[in-house]
Amino acid sequence: MSATQQPRSPLPESALDFIPGRNGKRTNLFDRFPREVISLIFANMATREDFKAAAATCKKAQMITQTNEQFIAHARIDYMLPPSVQKLGIMAVASRKFNHHNVEGFIEQYMSRKDDDQRVHASMEMAFALPDLLRAAEIVMQTKLNRTPYPDRYPSGDSTPAEYARELRACFMIETARNLFDGSQEDSDEETFGERKRVFWKAFSKVEVQAARAMFDSYEQCVFEALKCEQGGWSGCCVRERDIERQHFSNAETRSLARVFAIEAGLVQIGKWYTKELSPHASFHSFKSDRSGQNEGYQHFDEFLEDANTVFAQLPFQRDPKAINLTTRKEFLETDQYGIRSNYFICSDLEKHLECQIFWDQDTFTAWQQQAREMRLHTWSDPTEDESESEPEPEPEPESEPESESESEGEYEPNDRLVYDSDNYEFDSVSDWELGGELWARWSSSSSTMGFMEWMRHEKMCRQEEFEDEDEYY
Repeated sequence: MSATQQPRSPLPESALDFIPGRNGKRTNLFDRFPREVISLIFANMATREDFKAAAATCKKAQMITQTNEQFIAHARIDYMLPPSVQKLGIMAVASRKFNHHNVEGFIEQYMSRKDDDQRVHASMEMAFALPDLLRAAEIVMQTKLNRTPYPDRYPSGDSTPAEYARELRACFMIETARNLFDGSQEDSDEETFGERKRVFWKAFSKVEVQAARAMFDSYEQCVFEALKCEQGGWSGCCVRERDIERQHFSNAETRSLARVFAIEAGLVQIGKWYTKELSPHASFHSFKSDRSGQNEGYQHFDEFLEDANTVFAQLPFQRDPKAINLTTRKEFLETDQYGIRSNYFICSDLEKHLECQIFWDQDTFTAWQQQAREMRLHTWSDPTEDESESEPEPEPEPESEPESESESEGEYEPNDRLVYDSDNYEFDSVSDWELGGELWARWSSSSSTMGFMEWMRHEKMCRQEEFEDEDEYY
């Protein structure tokens, strides 16, 4: 553009024309545009605060937002979510106002086959709550998985639009169940999968529930990544990475408890932990303490899903014509005519380690089958099985008489200073536990021959005496 040229307005000149009203004053902008256009402008507001400010500019604006709220809300949801996800997205937010006592009412209101148009349930409150939920769901979905040939879930590393929508639906199903059953004690009372939970999950087809179970891996892995104790991370880190992975996330007997922790936390909380907005360590420590000795809970879901007497919905809750044919997949893996188990994927349970395939399109699976026929699959072996062969777990030592407190605290073992595990110590208070990591780092680098707990109490006494001396001085 030359110096003599004037910039052109992106609006047509007619939009800027002065259009006087009957009193000769300039007409209100809200009077010059159709309601549909104004509603779409409202739907594109970045935040709820922007929306409220714009709606409060004049009576005309207020009237448009009040009479067209469902249209504005649904238009906003339309921009965020694929059509096949919107129904479950609305359910994930609406379920926050329900609990395990009125599950049947929620199912009747939001999951009835008679009411497939969710516009009647859309509100601005839901529309503005969804972005945080969507952002957290994508964090969970994008977390790389362990113990699978495809850490990114797909052979190409990228999902198709239909596969992305499938993952989102699984996340929103889990979030809805989490909201409905938060605080429920059904399982502990009945020692089975609670009846209200059965009512909820049986409203979906079996393949949809299997997809939710597969997504539990991502929930669990995302929490594991958030709990990792890296240099420069949270000072309150209370567990070692190796212990988390072996004792709470990979061990078949205790994995149940770890999954319950991840699912009960919910998407938004997990997202904040993963991005370091909040620290997860105090919550995890408290959870372990409260549920000590309770490894039950999650396995009831597996038993419920695999029970031949469980009758799921015949039709999928959300129509999915591109979904993988699980019968074809099962036959292909069982026959294994191309030697996938012997030549490519070395693991004890091939179907389990390829559970991510439940999110694949049929076209993705067909292309993968062709790669197997052409012997173009990459090789992979389960690292935990290799580790168990090379480093067998030591047998537990027989219990001995407990040492006296003075002997155990005064004894010094060099290996005690290599790693910190809060579970090895009995802290006197929560504040002591919160400072444990920081004080342990100072103790381990000191030349003191005292045990950590003795050294920690000694430090507290010294600090207390200093404060008392200061008080006397003043």
